[in-house]
Amino acid sequence: MLINSIELKNITTHVSTRIDFEEGENVLMGGNGTGKTTVLTMIGYVLFDHLPGKKKNYVRNGHDNHKKKIKYGTITLWITSSQGDNYTIKRTLGKQSEIIKVIHTDLDDELTEISNNNRLNEWLRNLISLNDNFSLSTIFENAIGVKQGTFTAPFLMSTSNRSKIFAPLLNVHIYKKIWENYLQISHGFSDRIQSIENRKENIQGQLKQKNEDIKEQKEIQKNLNLDEKSFEKSELEFKKLHKQFEDLKSKKKDLDNIHQSIDKLQISKNKRFCSSCKNM
Repeated sequence: MLINSIELKNITTHVSTRIDFEEGENVLMGGNGTGKTTVLTMIGYVLFDHLPGKKKNYVRNGHDNHKKKIKYGTITLWITSSQGDNYTIKRTLGKQSEIIKVIHTDLDDELTEISNNNRLNEWLRNLISLNDNFSLSTIFENAIGVKQGTFTAPFLMSTSNRSKIFAPLLNVHIYKKIWENYLQISHGFSDRIQSIENRKENIQGQLKQKNEDIKEQKEIQKNLNLDEKSFEKSELEFKKLHKQFEDLKSKKKDLDNIHQSIDKLQISKNKRFCSSCKNM
């Protein structure tokens, strides 16, 4: 929100004063009692419903052009919202029936639903995106219109009281919501990571078993290769022995034939010898 201008009529020392603000920092200069503090005080009254002391004490002590005693003052603020809409806010001070008017300047349209202090405060909180539980007055007193010598006072309060002041200023509820969302997401990631870790361990177990199976298979294959070579070697030796056996078998057969031939010759010889003996 930007405060563009303020106009004070019959407020303390101000008969009719209008101040236009520039974008950025603005400095009010003047001697003591010229109404510098009043300007900030009236901003606090219109926008933050903050006004120390009695309202009648802020009405200018004097008479109007008709020589009638001044009974109330008027404060008008021109502001621009964060969305770029321009508004004019007008409030009276000291009048028995207080006047509150909010006009959408761009449309020249009065927001008639804002006719009392509560409605104005509700509208202002929505305008600056402030939770209904936060006090506009407390924000102004401790962050905007801080009195001289009281800036450090909130830091001396208890934690709970200090939180009431600074929580709305720092939008703690937003950070709290972000933190809650972060925790929810974090827990979700933790569960997912744990699930992945479990799957990883399971896969590692399967891979380990597979590696052991592959290792065992390679060992079996190695032994099979050795057995195959040993079998081939044994087969060659068997063929060699078989050949030797067949050779020996053949030689034995030949030898048996020779023995038979010798036996036949011996028999024949014996027969001839016996015949000779008879003849003798």
